[in-house]
Amino acid sequence: MSKLSNLLARDYVKPRIYFTTKNSPTNDALFTTSDRNQFRGLENLTTLLQDSKGVIINAFHIDYYQTLPTLIARVLNETYSSKKIWVIGPELSLTILKRSMKNIYPFKSSVGYLNVDQCENDLIETCVEKLNDGDLLYVLPEVSFGWKPGVEEDYNTDEEQPLCSAILSQKSKCSVLPITNSEIDEMIEIHAPVFSSDYKGSMFESAILQSRQVLTALKLNQSHLE
Repeated sequence: MSKLSNLLARDYVKPRIYFTTKNSPTNDALFTTSDRNQFRGLENLTTLLQDSKGVIINAFHIDYYQTLPTLIARVLNETYSSKKIWVIGPELSLTILKRSMKNIYPFKSSVGYLNVDQCENDLIETCVEKLNDGDLLYVLPEVSFGWKPGVEEDYNTDEEQPLCSAILSQKSKCSVLPITNSEIDEMIEIHAPVFSSDYKGSMFESAILQSRQVLTALKLNQSHLE
């Protein structure tokens, strides 16, 4: 048997790898200097992007250019992630948002939109399904307090009302990531996540407690800037 035949026979029994594939860049490596100048707390986002579970991003900040959804879409695209970011809001807000995000054409496959004006039961089911698939749900500010998905029968107008993000968190068992504008500078704050597993009891009671923690965290996490 020739030398070539011997090599082929040996590789047939125990194949050898003659080349290596290039590793995908880490999320941290994808953040540019511009990103770090715009956002504080990117490590909180990185941890959740690397998790197989979904996450609910509760946007309490005003961001006319939607820099965070654009950043997330870019990172998902460049890391070849199967995750997708779904922006949820009223029809008018989504129409304006789609126009403002035209410049992210290369990353459009990583962005989807959910209209809060559609059938509520279908929307709740869709949101939970997306989160169970590991996707990210981006809740616009005008939705946070205005939408109460599927729990109207549990309270009246005089009672404390939970954030819709906390309700969805309890339904999907995914965490909430609060986002605000800094009170000191123009940076966007990405706060530590608030986990659904920290609460026991009924879904409604747990959503109330989780909402309190989300809102409290927004104030406490500003202290390091004072």
